[in-house]
Amino acid sequence: PYTKRPRGSSVQNHPKTTAKKSSDQQKQHLTLYDKLQIIDYCDKHPNLSQESVVEYFANWSDALGGKLVFSQSTMSRMMKDRTKLGAHAAANPTALSLKKARVVTEPEVERALYLWVRHLNIEKGELASGPMLQVKRTAFEEALGIPNKRRLTGKG
Repeated sequence: PYTKRPRGSSVQNHPKTTAKKSSDQQKQHLTLYDKLQIIDYCDKHPNLSQESVVEYFANWSDALGGKLVFSQSTMSRMMKDRTKLGAHAAANPTALSLKKARVVTEPEVERALYLWVRHLNIEKGELASGPMLQVKRTAFEEALGIPNKRRLTGKG
């Protein structure tokens, strides 16, 4: 009854990015992966001005067919915080797709939740909802003997 439209190529096992199609000019918050790409480009081209780098990424097309739109002041902030960004990526590889740094108070609970969600998705083909994660987090905190004053109480 209708003509199927061809889908674009999908890239598997790739961190999220905020790269936009060329028709979208609005600035977006960059993911950690995007910031590290920009810093890496600056390291490889040390003689370029920040304005040139911003222009390069505004006209750039990545593997997903998008571009990164940001200002020179954003780039300046990234270059100032480059050691923090690199350390955060090294400490938490899943952070590459995040736009803001997440604070992990109990790494053991975080790891257990990660493995549980992965098992749920891969083995059972189910998705975890927010309330499911909260209940499981509480169960893992109890099982790992986390003191009550260090347990998370919010919905996050």
